[in-house]
Order: sequence, then structure tokens, then C-alpha cells
Amino acid sequence: MLHVIIGTRAQIIKMAPVMKELEKRGIDYNFIFLAQHKETMYEIMAQFGIKKPDIIIGDTGKDITNVKDMIFWSFRVIIYSFFKSKMIFRDDKHGVVLIHGDAPPLFLGALMAKRQGLKVAQVEAGLRSFNYFKPFPEEITRVFSA
Repeated sequence: MLHVIIGTRAQIIKMAPVMKELEKRGIDYNFIFLAQHKETMYEIMAQFGIKKPDIIIGDTGKDITNVKDMIFWSFRVIIYSFFKSKMIFRDDKHGVVLIHGDAPPLFLGALMAKRQGLKVAQVEAGLRSFNYFKPFPEEITRVFSA
């Protein structure tokens, strides 16, 4: 099974062609939305003609825009996925998880996938700076997700 994890506007915009191609080829995938960016996401999905998420995790009803909210949101996603990983990944033990970029949903998605024993395929990882705080948190996300 193929699982696609999206959490931000940039991720959905950049992964839309991949998701559309999967649908065009009749390849079923599990769309997991981590809801770091909530506002306008459904409008973007509709504009690209992408199906609605199969599961939504970490929905606070608003965009996560500051460090404090990011920490609470991350723990919420981790705790939920710890107890519900079989349900999230449809009890899949051999699938592949596609995750885009270097935003925090990459790390959370990779953590979820590895805990379930799934392979992770990272699409467009960004350039390494080798400085954990520049850009922050993207560089840390890249390192911890590897």
C-alpha cells in the first residue's frame, strides 16, 4: 500500500501532481493529513482535484504558526499516532510512505512510518546547510528524518 502524508500548503501544492498521477493510474493510496496548515487546505485540494484525506491527525482548527503551538501540535500527533498507528496505516506492514519536503510533518510522518515498519520515500528534501539552526527547523527535520 502507498501512503501519502501531507501537513502544509506547500506540501499539498508540490505533491498534487504526484497524487493526481496516482489517481489517473488507478493506484489507491491512503491520504494522511497532519493539519499543520488547516486554513485554505480544502480549497487547495479542491482546486487541484485531489481527494479529501482518508484520515486527519493533529487538527487544532487553525494554522500552527509559532513554536509553542508547534510543540503542542507535534506531541498531539505523536501521541495519537503511537496508539493508532495500525488504524492510520490500515494495518499495513510492507507499504511505502511518501512525504514531501523538510517541514515538521516530514519528521512526524517518518517517525510514524518507521514505528509501523514501513519504508519512507522523501520527495524533494531541500539543500543541507549543516547548521541545525539555519534554516530552523528544516535542517533539524532533515537530519532526524534520515
